[in-house]
Amino acid sequence: MPYVIGNESFSTKQEIIKKTQCILNKTADNQEVGGRDYDFLIALFRNHNEWEQKSENGYSKIITGKSLHGTRCFYLKTDIGLEDISFRHAIKCIKKLPVIDI
Repeated sequence: MPYVIGNESFSTKQEIIKKTQCILNKTADNQEVGGRDYDFLIALFRNHNEWEQKSENGYSKIITGKSLHGTRCFYLKTDIGLEDISFRHAIKCIKKLPVIDI
């Protein structure tokens, strides 16, 4: 499997998109993502090239909501407010695992 997010393996980035969209679709606006879905999203978001800046004010929750553009997205609940974070960009930043021949 070329991609690993948390403890889950995926053959393609499209599979990661599908799982992430499923989490987004089943979570109502302004609701907290919890449990394994939360763990998965944090592992995914750590691939985002702006993770350090987006999480620098700490984070306690992931919630869903509408963006300024009218699309649904994820937000990190930080000590100073909400920080939007793009799952699609995080997925673009994921690197494949190297294949090791034995």
